[in-house]
Formats: sequence, structure tokens, C-alpha cells
Amino acid sequence: MSAVLTPSKIPKRKESIGEERFVLNNVSWETYEQILKNYENSSAPRFTYDRGALEIMSPLPSHETDSRAFELLINEICVEKNLDVRSLGSTTFRRKERKKGAEPDSCFYIQSIDCLKGKDLNKIDITEYPPDLVVEVDYTSPSIDKFPIYAMLGVPEIWLYKDSIVKFFRLNRKKYVEISESITLPNVIASDVTRFINENRTMERPQWLRSVRAWAASDLK
Repeated sequence: MSAVLTPSKIPKRKESIGEERFVLNNVSWETYEQILKNYENSSAPRFTYDRGALEIMSPLPSHETDSRAFELLINEICVEKNLDVRSLGSTTFRRKERKKGAEPDSCFYIQSIDCLKGKDLNKIDITEYPPDLVVEVDYTSPSIDKFPIYAMLGVPEIWLYKDSIVKFFRLNRKKYVEISESITLPNVIASDVTRFINENRTMERPQWLRSVRAWAASDLK
């Protein structure tokens, strides 16, 4: 029977006070699934699992604020582009045979949204129908790299927000390479998204949304 070791705290940067990450080693897949079940109605903490290592992260309020800003931004872009979109939030991705699992900050179905239509979202096999886009907000450095997990699942694109900069990555031969323009949302570039996410921290929400809509309407046609 696998043993769960005492967690070792990961050092936190000053700007990340309040956000905690720690890792448990030698955690069985059955234990991981039981933990997910225990927290299935909770938005926190977040869990990442890779072949026995389980990282547990408790997000900061600012982490959640930035994550929600991405959701608003992407939804506004889709409205202006007349694209249907569905967000499944931080739904858990996991594959038992590979002993890997992760929870994104946000995930979106846009180009492949038809795969969700007519299906019970609570029963959909997310490993068979991966989202088009995953968003990750990193305030502290993860101990378990999620990118290989998303690559294994076949997620085509990741937006990573770290150190106040948004970077786009696309899946290429089972690895992610950085790109400047989104493949899921053509004409959307990383520098524009960086600007809007950073402005969200200081602008009032109505003003920020009007700014996003004006940009999407004029620059993304």
C-alpha cells in the first residue's frame, strides 16, 4: 500500500504571501481520486498529480481575480467574433492509465464546441474531448509541470500569465512552443492580452469592459 509522506512546504516569494503550494509524495491513484471526490464541490484547493506526486495549491484572491478577468476577456472576444464559447472553469483533467491529472485555472471550448452539444457535461470524457484553450495563472512556481499533462491530453493551446506577462503556447509534436498570435482566436496577440489583464487590476470594471469591447470590435474583425 502506498504511503503518504509529510508535505514539504515550497518557499514563497514575498509577493505571493497567502498562496501556498506543497507536495505529497507516494500518493496512490486511488487516494488522489478520493481527494478529488472530497473536494468536488469546492473551488479550492487545486490539485496536480503526476505518477505519485500530488501538488496542492491554495490560490490567492488576486489569482482568482486574474483568472476571472481572462474569462471575461475571452467571452467578450468571442461575442465580437460571433463565436460560441463554453468555459468549463477548473474542471479536472485526468487519465488513470498515465497516472496524471491537473486542474486549469480556466479552460474553453470554442473551435471544438460542437463536441459538447447534446451531451451531459458532467459525464463527458474530457480526455476524449480536450478544450481548445487552457489558461494558467502562476504566482508561484509549480513543482509539477502541467504542460506535459496538457500535451498528453492533446490541449492545442495554453495561455500562461506569469510575472505580469501573458505568453501563448501551441502544441507542436507533443511539446508546447511559444507563439505571439493565438491559434484558437486568430488576430489576438499576447501583448494585447497582457495589457488588458494588467489594466484589469487598476481600472473600474465597467470602464475596463468598455475598453475590451472597443478593442475587440475595432481590431479583431
